[in-house]
Amino acid sequence: AGQQRLPLETPMPMLPPETKSGVPSAKCCTEKVASPVHRLLAALIDGAIVASGLVVVFAMFYGAGGAAAFASLPPAVFALAGVGVLALYKTLWWLADGDSPGMACCNLRLLNFTGRRPNRAQRAQRFAATCLSLAAAGLGLLWALGDEERLGWHDHLSKTFPSPRAETN
Repeated sequence: AGQQRLPLETPMPMLPPETKSGVPSAKCCTEKVASPVHRLLAALIDGAIVASGLVVVFAMFYGAGGAAAFASLPPAVFALAGVGVLALYKTLWWLADGDSPGMACCNLRLLNFTGRRPNRAQRAQRFAATCLSLAAAGLGLLWALGDEERLGWHDHLSKTFPSPRAETN
């Protein structure tokens, strides 16, 4: 008596809905999967953030007398630096347990297959699975275009997917 109740989440139904073809869905919730266009736009915004940061850093380095260093380095070094900074950027959002600015700008959120926000372990699995999807010549990402539920390899492997945020009035 006199104690407050804990705000526990209500359990979600665990029966997967059926797809149009009659095959059970991979995910157990009824949340919509974000369209490929929204997913691509979110990735482009995140890429633009990383690219603009790299341009600023390289411009400062060049302006501080690094012109000779730029001339002596092969272009692959700059590409590798870009990939490394992009990986660091994605790692920071995974460790922060939040959605990237690109996803926020596109009004997307990351959910797991039960309809809840994923934990850090699931975000780590998604990051690793995305790297695998990209390493396979991008086939894991292209898979979402032909998949009935619009889920790529990284979505299936991590059991997470981007979904449009619920609109608030």
